[in-house]
Amino acid sequence: MSKDSATYRREYKGEWVRDAGALVYPWSHNLNGIGIVEVPPKESLRYVLGIDIGYTEPSAFVVAAVAPSVSPHIYILESWKRENLDPIAVAEKTLKYIEKYGRSMRIVIDEGGIGKGYAPLMRERFNIGCEPAEKNQKRAFQEIVAGELAHGTVKIVDSECADLIDEMKTLQWGPNHEKEDERFENHCCDALLYSVRASRTWLSFPGFPRHPARRVSSGHGHGSEDQIEA
Repeated sequence: MSKDSATYRREYKGEWVRDAGALVYPWSHNLNGIGIVEVPPKESLRYVLGIDIGYTEPSAFVVAAVAPSVSPHIYILESWKRENLDPIAVAEKTLKYIEKYGRSMRIVIDEGGIGKGYAPLMRERFNIGCEPAEKNQKRAFQEIVAGELAHGTVKIVDSECADLIDEMKTLQWGPNHEKEDERFENHCCDALLYSVRASRTWLSFPGFPRHPARRVSSGHGHGSEDQIEA
C-alpha cells in the first residue's frame, strides 16, 4: 500500500481523506441524480418511509417510491434529519409525511435501542401503522444497495435529498471493509437502507430483474456471510 494512498493516509496517519473506492454508498450525480419531474406519475407510485431513530444523534427520515407497473427504478424522493427529536416529535413528523403521501404509505422504523420506546407510542397514541425495519444481514444489504446505485437503479431527487447525499459523499468503510467508519454520520443512510429494502419487495417479479450484490464476507472463516442475490 502506497503511503500516499487515501487508505494509508486515513487509517495510519489519521487524516481525513475522501476515498471514492471506500464509500459505502457510491453516489453519482450523473448516474443517480434526477429532478422531481423525472419521477413517474403519483397514481403509479407506492411509497415507503424509512425512519432511523436517534436522540442526541439525529433521527432521520427517507421517503422512497416505486412504480412497479412502469419502471424498475427505486426513487428516493426526500430526506430529512434533526437532533433531539422525542417520540412525539417523530410521530408528528411522520404524520406530515402521511398527509403528503397518503395512508397507504408503508412505514418502517428502527425499533432497536431507543427506537423500542418510539414505535409503540406512534402506534397506540397516534394510530400510525409502522413496522420494524429489517436490520438483519445489514452488511450484505449494504452491498445490494451499493450495487443498485452503481447500476443506476436507485434514482435520487437531489434537490430534496441534501442530508442523504451529504452522508453518502462521506460515509466510508473502516478497516477491511467490515463495518462503517464510526467517524462519519450514517443516519439518513440507514433510513435509506430500511426504505430500499422494503421497496424491493414490490419489484421482485419477472420482467424487472434485480442486480446481484457483490460478494460479502465477514472475514471470520466458518459461518461467515457470503453472497446474497439482489
